[in-house]
Amino acid sequence: MSRVVVGLAEIVLWVRDMEQALHFYRDQFELEVISPPELPNKFLKAADGADGVPEMIVLVPHPDASLEFPREKPKRVLHHLAFRVEAAAFDELRECSDSWRATDPRMRAPASTVG
Repeated sequence: MSRVVVGLAEIVLWVRDMEQALHFYRDQFELEVISPPELPNKFLKAADGADGVPEMIVLVPHPDASLEFPREKPKRVLHHLAFRVEAAAFDELRECSDSWRATDPRMRAPASTVG
């Protein structure tokens, strides 16, 4: 039997602050916004993907922006998200992590390279 899943098309995330989320994914990770500017959801291309379908992170405004992010891991909807990056980019991102954590204490420093 051949594999049914051949790749990841998108990860959809609720966000309370779209500009902060765009700063992180678009500006820090250099993901390209591929959705029309007037669309409230922001589609960011992470990789080319296959068969013309890009791999994406989709940012969706949370319907209740007043809700706090749960501090306790068991209450979180998403445990974590990891990107595979080139070694040189990893080193640069590690340097940026101190400023990220200064503005958002939930942010963890890049942990390690794999392979």
